[in-house]
Amino acid sequence: MNKVLRRIVTAMLPVGFVWFVFSATRIRDRAQADDVSTGKRSPQSFAGAKAGQVRGDNDLEMKLIWCPPGRFKMGTPADQPRLGVGEKQVEVTLTTGFWLGSTEVTQEQWMTVMGLGSSPWQGKSVIVRDGPDLPVIYVSWNDAMAFCAKLTEREKGAGRLPEHSHYTLPTEAEWEYACRAGTTTLFSFGDDFSKLTDYGWARKHHGPGGSSPRERDFHPVAKKLPNPWGFFDMHGNVCEWCRDLYNETLPEIGRAHV
Repeated sequence: MNKVLRRIVTAMLPVGFVWFVFSATRIRDRAQADDVSTGKRSPQSFAGAKAGQVRGDNDLEMKLIWCPPGRFKMGTPADQPRLGVGEKQVEVTLTTGFWLGSTEVTQEQWMTVMGLGSSPWQGKSVIVRDGPDLPVIYVSWNDAMAFCAKLTEREKGAGRLPEHSHYTLPTEAEWEYACRAGTTTLFSFGDDFSKLTDYGWARKHHGPGGSSPRERDFHPVAKKLPNPWGFFDMHGNVCEWCRDLYNETLPEIGRAHV
């Protein structure tokens, strides 16, 4: 099973023989006026104007994409043959917009924040490569949250992040909302399985036309087509961590991290 740190969220921010990577950063906007005396920006300045808006004014030059408040159906339609346990559709409302990283967190971004000697993937024996634009793998949920905390401290110290905002992993609902990008089809690009490999590195997928070979490796980020809001690798590369817990019903407290 591949596990990856999910994208980071600001105002909040994505382990093992599981691999993981971060993919996006999210910033929660809050009502607060600019502090003219210090020159620090207010949370209002962090709120995006429209879905898909991009900003990269952080020390890592990590591209963040605005996801506005909205409502969507989370899960898999009941008429889909691949409906799994716990995938029944539910309607979800997100009352707060957020910024999410356009890709998984890369090895270069990880080492910039955590230091050159803190590479969880080094020394592992299975499918390991080094590369600045490769996603971070072999990281735990705690590793991912530690990265978010350190990045938050770094950005606040530089005056680039409002006091009540922070980087964290996205919730599962936030991640799927960003993945769907306002669409209601099976995939963000439609219902045509034959186009899946144009948008993601699929480990295995089957469609009406047959199946494709298994994908057993991970790849540099942003080499496939993005979804309508500009997010890459949402349909396949590495698995990604979410901030919340798995539950059969929401919003009860769960047993394990997603």
